[in-house]
Amino acid sequence: MKCRALYSHDNNILIFGFCVQIMSAGSQTKLNFSVRKTRSSSKRSNAAIIEPPKNPEDSQIIPAVKRLKENLDTESLEQNEVLPPVKNESVLFLEKVFNAVDICVKFHLSINTKPTFVLLENKVSGLTKISLKITHLAQILTVWPESFAITPCFTIHQGKRVATYELSYPRNANLPEAFSRSIEFKRRLEKWLLEHCSETEIPAQQLQALPSLSKNTVNESSLVRKLNLEKSTSRELRIPTQTLEPKFTTNTAKYANELVSCSMLDSSSTLSKSVNSKINLKSHQSSSSVQNSSRKLTSSQLTLRQSSLFDRVRKKQKAMEAKKAEEFKNNLVVHTLAKEKVSFVRIIDLIFVQLSTWPTKRSFSMSEIVTSMQMSISSSLSPDQCAKAIELLSKALPAWCTINLLGNIQVVTFSRIVNGKPYLRSQLIEELQTKASITILSNS
Repeated sequence: MKCRALYSHDNNILIFGFCVQIMSAGSQTKLNFSVRKTRSSSKRSNAAIIEPPKNPEDSQIIPAVKRLKENLDTESLEQNEVLPPVKNESVLFLEKVFNAVDICVKFHLSINTKPTFVLLENKVSGLTKISLKITHLAQILTVWPESFAITPCFTIHQGKRVATYELSYPRNANLPEAFSRSIEFKRRLEKWLLEHCSETEIPAQQLQALPSLSKNTVNESSLVRKLNLEKSTSRELRIPTQTLEPKFTTNTAKYANELVSCSMLDSSSTLSKSVNSKINLKSHQSSSSVQNSSRKLTSSQLTLRQSSLFDRVRKKQKAMEAKKAEEFKNNLVVHTLAKEKVSFVRIIDLIFVQLSTWPTKRSFSMSEIVTSMQMSISSSLSPDQCAKAIELLSKALPAWCTINLLGNIQVVTFSRIVNGKPYLRSQLIEELQTKASITILSNS
């Protein structure tokens, strides 16, 4: 079965026609139906009137014709359904504004940001190409009062503190999981338009008034408490009046001028005294408050402070004892050098001979130096005296001679160069003489 529909417009006349072809086994029949012409002003349901076939053999196609007629009737009814009229442009875009506001509020709540009107204004305007106003939010509440909870608040916008509205979702709204806010708002908007056909615009619901920026309860209460405290602590300013005895003179103008000048001087002096007393009282209060704050310490804080103080005292005492011990050792070495100055000069000469014998060596064992010193003719010291003399030299001249332990062996190291120049014998003897002279002068 094949259906074909033809439409043509000629002189405001609509022509509708179709033909049905039935394919049978080995034969082809063509059924033609009559077509009625109607004016374009008539409804679409009357555009074509289908008549039943005159041939009785074509009775098989009657159900198909009935179904086609029913479809045409239902389509005409759908097109002729009356929709609620649009009242205003704000009503036309109110659904779009609601969707944009809902998206922005969800975004800001997801990132833990307070969705305020000043924050949503630019974003919603960018999404809808419409400038968002407070009246739009009030109209949304008129259509759906439970859609948002709008409360006044303070916020920082562009570096300034401003009063605005905060948007949030009501806590007591029990909505199912698969609930779409945009669909619900559209349904409520259509319902409102059907119920209020006579109104030309959606009325705006009254919102709470914005708080004033000048009213700050915290600062105001603290300021009141401060003023009451100053009134209670400050003394009353009393300006004493000095009574002057009248002078029995004929010049009354002179007497009046003197009286006025005296009263002005007295008032200025009393005012200056009161101001000074007030300043002293404030300084006394500040010092007493500092003392009270310093006294308010717990037992744990006091114990910690005491232990830290004791630690500092112990460290200072240990440092002083170590310094005294070092000074005593140095004095002992210097005393010994002063008594045995000649023998130490001979020992330095023997060491320089040892260094010249081994020009590439800087370190020697203690036994090696002691044996070389005993083999010399100019030295008549025992091994213990030689070892003690070398130890005293290492303490007196640490920049030239040092003693280190390598296991159980004492190793004596001599520095041949100081500051890029060779260490000379005369330089060492001069240092010894200066130390000995300083010790002798200090003892005398």
